[in-house]
Amino acid sequence: MDLFKEWDTLNKTKFNTTLTNQEIMKAITQKSNSSLSTLKTNLKYNIYWAAFFTAANSIWILFSLNKGELLSILLLSFVINVLYLIVTVIYYKKIQLNISADAGVTQAIQLNYKIISNTLMFQKNWGMFATPISLITGSLIVNYYFGHTVSDYFNNTHKLTSLLICLIVLVPLAVIMGSKMTQKAFGGI
Repeated sequence: MDLFKEWDTLNKTKFNTTLTNQEIMKAITQKSNSSLSTLKTNLKYNIYWAAFFTAANSIWILFSLNKGELLSILLLSFVINVLYLIVTVIYYKKIQLNISADAGVTQAIQLNYKIISNTLMFQKNWGMFATPISLITGSLIVNYYFGHTVSDYFNNTHKLTSLLICLIVLVPLAVIMGSKMTQKAFGGI
């Protein structure tokens, strides 16, 4: 199929305008603002941030090799960052912006919907999983630097109550805000 001939025929029969080949190519190669390209761009930024935090965490681990409790907390955080990075890269690679001309429109729309839905569901589930762990590890790290051990932290009912309140308030708030941002960006997937 010759795109220029097809366009020329369509242009003459439907639009009655004359466009040059350069104008046609410019329109074809313009950056898309589709939901799929937006999602792919956002995932690319997520990958950059995850790589940055993983590298920063690695450096922090190197400086904490002689601090047992802190090292174990940082290693947990490192593993979570690496898992997120791997899964996000997998989802990023699944997104194909160029859909085959042989594929039907319905199939392409269904495939795009499935990719977007799965990616956004992963993001939501990961947020629900990682937010409590991040709050707990962050709280443990702060207390470590104030001279408290992990066992001191878990034996202090005031700190545990504060942590529980933070978890009860912040995790649902993060989920609600994430859902609202998804709704605004992608319209209810």
